[in-house]
Amino acid sequence: MKLYLLQKYRSINCLLFIIFLTQVTYTLQLCSNGKLDPDEQCDDGNLAIGDGCTSQCQVQDLYSCKKFESNSSHCWKNAQFTLENETNWNNKAENHQNIIQNNFNPSQHQQQTITRDLQVVDLTMCQALVAKFTTTATQYDTFSNLAAESMTCSAMNACQNGRAGICKWDRKFSMTCFAKGEFPAIRIQTNSYPNHCFQNQIQFPLENQIDFEVIFNLSPSLFLTLNLNSQVITNGVLCDLSFIGDLVYNTNYQFVLHSGNIQAIVGIALNGVPIHSGTSEFGVDAFFPVAYRGRNKPNEIDFDQCLGNGELSNGYHYYSLSPCMIKAYSRKQTSPKECLDIPACQSDKLKFMRTEITQATGFAPIGIALDGHVIFGPYNATGNLWQPCDVDACNGITVDNNYIYVSTMFHPYTVGCWGPANPKHFKQACTSQSKICTFGKYLESSIYLMAALVVLNFGIALNL
Repeated sequence: MKLYLLQKYRSINCLLFIIFLTQVTYTLQLCSNGKLDPDEQCDDGNLAIGDGCTSQCQVQDLYSCKKFESNSSHCWKNAQFTLENETNWNNKAENHQNIIQNNFNPSQHQQQTITRDLQVVDLTMCQALVAKFTTTATQYDTFSNLAAESMTCSAMNACQNGRAGICKWDRKFSMTCFAKGEFPAIRIQTNSYPNHCFQNQIQFPLENQIDFEVIFNLSPSLFLTLNLNSQVITNGVLCDLSFIGDLVYNTNYQFVLHSGNIQAIVGIALNGVPIHSGTSEFGVDAFFPVAYRGRNKPNEIDFDQCLGNGELSNGYHYYSLSPCMIKAYSRKQTSPKECLDIPACQSDKLKFMRTEITQATGFAPIGIALDGHVIFGPYNATGNLWQPCDVDACNGITVDNNYIYVSTMFHPYTVGCWGPANPKHFKQACTSQSKICTFGKYLESSIYLMAALVVLNFGIALNL
């Protein structure tokens, strides 16, 4: 009888152990599937520790994680600031010393005079950038008091009163650089109206009074690299656009939105027109829509002659680089047209969008992202178009310890997410214009990019 009970006891324990192993295995399988399941705080698609999400799919200390509509998640470190003790700014001597969590503490900076010098240099760089924008005011103010530029355009389909004919509007746009604690900051105000004629289909675009401030040109060393290491995460970031809100959650940016609708807005162009993500309001590539997430026949955008639209959301905006961002070209747009009425626009939008930006123009800014980093044009310093292995998954590169975004001839066209990020190895499913960086191409591009960066300098690009 005792032998029977002992065997029974061992059988029950063995069964319980098998059940336990099965539960653990099932839990681990769920934890690595890239989707948030019950009892999970995060799931980034792998079992790596040190990226903010533990192997048990729990958020690590000092990290925050956000859930995407696709049920995936992304984690980042909370307010991590790395102080640079630079003995010689001009030589870019980088001797990183202290890491301070949550809030920057000036008393822990060992060289106050260097900090003040850095502020002067950074503010000068900010002011040099602002000088390249077509603003209407030199200082931020209430929108009612901002200096405006009056615009007139005839033969438009609909004015503010709903009638066709001659439309008039006032564009307002200001950019102000200032010191915010130990960092340079920029405040941007725009009512989103362009400095050129545009065409609408049914109604005149609403005024979108965007007013925000953000730290200018934060060093990429202050951020963890965004790791788009699965198809689920790649789609979640580049197609579902859940990254936009990270500006608020990540206190590094010190982003403050005073007014306006910035949903899916990633930057502001040289003329104050907002730049929408390359993923349209319909949830697919604005220029090359494909079936995605049950949208078997996605709608197409009705572009005007500037590849803009003002009837879907957020007032008038672009979805990429636009020839009308350039002042000389925008002034030529004295009558409204639709893209389909312009053969060059209708036949090849990617070529048309760089109409006024030639290889001779070279490495030049075309806007600023909402995270405070500069957006540059489609050509690098050697006059070649940016290639998939030149940029990271967010369409950014690091130049002279400055992180910048660039315009590309493939989705997401400008800002894909808030970088820096790893090179993109998964094609986002919402576009037919997704390009990835293969290993062979990466080696080829790395050699090429190193040569290009020799003649490319962030300060030179801003004429400092």
